Amino acid sequence: DIPWVIFSDSDEAGQAAVASIMRTLNIDISGEAPVVWVVGEASFGDKATGAIERMLSTFDESLCREACLELRPDLDETRSTDELLKQLKGTVGGLLARKLVERYDDPSAWPHSVCELVSWLQHRLLNGAAP
Repeated sequence: DIPWVIFSDSDEAGQAAVASIMRTLNIDISGEAPVVWVVGEASFGDKATGAIERMLSTFDESLCREACLELRPDLDETRSTDELLKQLKGTVGGLLARKLVERYDDPSAWPHSVCELVSWLQHRLLNGAAP
């Protein structure tokens, strides 16, 4: 009875991974599947498909760069922040989350997709249903 959610990249690879999980769990993804998609901002305020790394580096590149170099001080500092994030994919997430919370104490200031995830979790935990 523990609520769960998938926080996934909305790019092609992320959508394929979520579809695979849903098939395995026999959940209809077109229904109220527990998925929060990572999106970026496109022109005119529209949402665009995206990856977590791009969302965070667009939101606060210095936070991302700081986390990467703190985790791995041996990395090549001349590489772009996006390259550093991709190199550390799967290992830097916890540190990024901690730095986000430390730097932005108001959760409403966090990236849209992270705010949506927090809202989903609060709603689910408090009301027993997704928003």
